[in-house]
Amino acid sequence: MPKKATSPKKATSPKKATSRAAARPRRTSQTTRPRGSVPREKLPRSAPPVRFESQKHIEGVRAALKRADYIRGVAASTKAHPRPLAAEVQDTHPLIRMFFYGLAISEDDARPALEPLALEDWAGGNLIALKGGRAVPLVRIEPYSGLLVATDIEWSSPQKAAPDAVMGLTGSSLWLANLTIRRQSRLTLDLGTGGGIQAMLASSHSERVIAVDANARALDFARFNAQLNGISNIEFIEGEWFEPVEGVKFDLIVSNPPFVISPDFQILCRDNPMDGDDLIQSLVRAMPGYLNDGGYGQIFGDWAQLTGELWAGHPAKWVAQTGCDAWVLRGKVKDAADYAKYYIGDLDAAEFKKANRKWLAYLERHRIERVIDGMITMRRSSGRSNWFRADEFPRRLRSGVGTAIERGFGHRDFLERTDDKSLLDEHVRPSPHLRVEARLEPNAAGWDLKRAQLILTEGMSYSARIDGALARAVLNCGRKRCVRDLLNDVASTRGQSAKDLAPGFLASVRQLIANGMLWPVSLDESDQAVGD
Repeated sequence: MPKKATSPKKATSPKKATSRAAARPRRTSQTTRPRGSVPREKLPRSAPPVRFESQKHIEGVRAALKRADYIRGVAASTKAHPRPLAAEVQDTHPLIRMFFYGLAISEDDARPALEPLALEDWAGGNLIALKGGRAVPLVRIEPYSGLLVATDIEWSSPQKAAPDAVMGLTGSSLWLANLTIRRQSRLTLDLGTGGGIQAMLASSHSERVIAVDANARALDFARFNAQLNGISNIEFIEGEWFEPVEGVKFDLIVSNPPFVISPDFQILCRDNPMDGDDLIQSLVRAMPGYLNDGGYGQIFGDWAQLTGELWAGHPAKWVAQTGCDAWVLRGKVKDAADYAKYYIGDLDAAEFKKANRKWLAYLERHRIERVIDGMITMRRSSGRSNWFRADEFPRRLRSGVGTAIERGFGHRDFLERTDDKSLLDEHVRPSPHLRVEARLEPNAAGWDLKRAQLILTEGMSYSARIDGALARAVLNCGRKRCVRDLLNDVASTRGQSAKDLAPGFLASVRQLIANGMLWPVSLDESDQAVGD
């Protein structure tokens, strides 16, 4: 869920640009403005966005940050001071104090740190303000995956942020970044780009990226960020959701929309402008129409669990009859009271009571018992029946999650087309990322494998506890022995008939394949295989 980073307490390589005329999708008269949204032109504007007229100025900002060793300096500082007081970061570089920790510094300290540009150049680009002999930061610059991302300092609190504030790197931003399928894409869409982090990450594996946002101020930040990072294959378009790309098909769509289920529409980047979770629903239902066959759409957000419904009830309804296979992954679950408290923020007792009453009445009116956050991944797969899968996130996510999700789609396809009789003749092998922790007990012959825990060390780090007989099957599987051979081994170890054991054994094998612990060998030899 979006939550702003805490400030200290006081005691790419460039790519060839596509011509704008060729890149811009055609516009239509069709409108996709969400029901109930406040017209953006009527919202009060905040301070002007970051904007430089000259490439020379962008290069000057880049040079100053590089000279400060900004990315490594931030990493070192946050490691040394996880929850810093202002006094604890006084020894960091002036640019880190200003643009990461949000601290004003004297003009005398700022002047040499900001070279080769003058103080007035930084102020003219709206990165700083000069007040009373001090340089005051107006933006926060956060490093992520080798990129630098400038956004507003204040964006999450209705009491402090302007309605058109640009969101920083939040938990939901990083979840989506980590979970995105990073295969090569001819054309990628970042829907609701904000400061542009998803578009910039996608630029490295996409020929072209189109980034859409209805907030013109956010697009100015995103353009600045792309220029700052030397990325030139992104086109930024102002517009409402899919309206600017009507008629265009994509290999990949990613979206981290404003998803907070709130009774008020106060902050563009945070609050869902439609009733309940209707915005997420509308985007999920519309997304398949903009995907090429085999293309993926991934959206991270909140959805409602209504009284008497399952947690995946809403996504299951949304993706039905869309021509897409879908995998829903559940993150945090908050009941209505905790969800309201989380987003109301710090208010005095009287104001909190008033706001809390309003939030709870709104959630109760919509029969919302709990709110789920998570990822919905869809793959356009027309011409056949589609499948739906819903799981909780594993306790840990490691590198390569996007690849694991793509492989998960391939594994589910395999399971859908392979009945139990056929599965017996298949060969499976352990994932190269599988670790087996075995419990051995001594016996007369030596050691007896009693039980084991399987743990994935890459991607979706699922784990499973299995008995010793099944553990031996996992250790002995491979190209030379089919699943039927493994079943016979387990039956012999347990002293049961293979026929009686088969249903439970095959169910276990299917679960291990679904979770990526066992890989069907046939996928390695087909064009559905995903790179290891």
